[in-house]
Amino acid sequence: MNICIINDTDSIINYDSLEKGCGESETWALQLARAFVNRGHFVIICTTTNENFSTTLYNNRINIVPIDKINDICNQFTFDFMIVSRVLTKYIYHLLKTNYNISKYIFYQYHDLYPLESNYKETFSIVNKVITLTPFHAKYLHIMTDYDYSKFTVIPNAIDLNLFTNIQEPKQRDNRILWCSNPDRGLNIILKYIYDDIKKEIPDFGIDICYPNYSSFNDTQLISGKDIRNMGSLNKADLYKEMVKHKCWCYPQNFIDTFCISMLEQAMCNVNIVCPWWYAPNDIFGDLNTNNKFEEIINNVEKYNKTFLKDKIYTSEEKFNNYLKWLKEHIIDAIKNYDSDENKNRRHNMCMRVIQSYNWNNIAQLYENLYINEKVQHGDC
Repeated sequence: MNICIINDTDSIINYDSLEKGCGESETWALQLARAFVNRGHFVIICTTTNENFSTTLYNNRINIVPIDKINDICNQFTFDFMIVSRVLTKYIYHLLKTNYNISKYIFYQYHDLYPLESNYKETFSIVNKVITLTPFHAKYLHIMTDYDYSKFTVIPNAIDLNLFTNIQEPKQRDNRILWCSNPDRGLNIILKYIYDDIKKEIPDFGIDICYPNYSSFNDTQLISGKDIRNMGSLNKADLYKEMVKHKCWCYPQNFIDTFCISMLEQAMCNVNIVCPWWYAPNDIFGDLNTNNKFEEIINNVEKYNKTFLKDKIYTSEEKFNNYLKWLKEHIIDAIKNYDSDENKNRRHNMCMRVIQSYNWNNIAQLYENLYINEKVQHGDC
């Protein structure tokens, strides 16, 4: 099959982006394209790139071309299906709407919580399916847009399992936490509210801070006097070597996630995960943590009006303090009781789920199945 992935992003995607480290939607585009190629398909990624456009395109590798060359690509190829990621710009919208020779089947992959286009209902009308990353994500978009729920389908994110084959289990894990997300997604909550209390219980507690190459952490006031290592941005292979050193990972979830790749990575590194199990993470592993959840602070998703909540969870002072107490106690327990049978079993079950459900070959197959089902429904077989 011929497949085109359109990923119009502020970040730059090149052939070496995975090795240097890139954001989740960029990783998604590259890894999904690689999985399609491995399954025998011809794939082009139209994106923001420094790669030069060439009329010579190869069947045995991912083809990355500048998005401003999309007209040339569409004149040169007919695609079995196309996937538009991140945002469907007005330019791409009009191109797809007016040029039916490009592809009859267009899937719109959402990564964000909210529609980024003011004309999202027009946008939805020209695609076969709007693809969300989790059931929570689909429900949220349905509520926010009031769009036909049957138009949505769920295809999750994934990770490259090959990167974990040579990861060595350490003889002794340390009592630190590796922070590996954008710092805005709750690092301040740990540092500002619960770090000192955890340190009293676990004297060698500390935090290693890693983050994507598009973010940074410069809050010197919060880290002053604390046992903090600022490690900057790491590629995936180096990140996993650091990740496997620790017993616990804490994710406060002040950010409303549509997915959480870090959670899959931590599970593959045999780390105890502490988070309230709200939003998309609950769809990933929530059923394996039924005895390890924090109560929902806000039950009605229509009330959520922010994605980044910085220092606090959007709730009353009493509930926020209960939430902080819960986080602190579960971090301490996850570190002190790392080797308990309950924790071992939970980590094993999480790891097996990632291997079975969140690998890129499976995700590529889900897209292929979706395409075949759409063809059948349209009498195209």
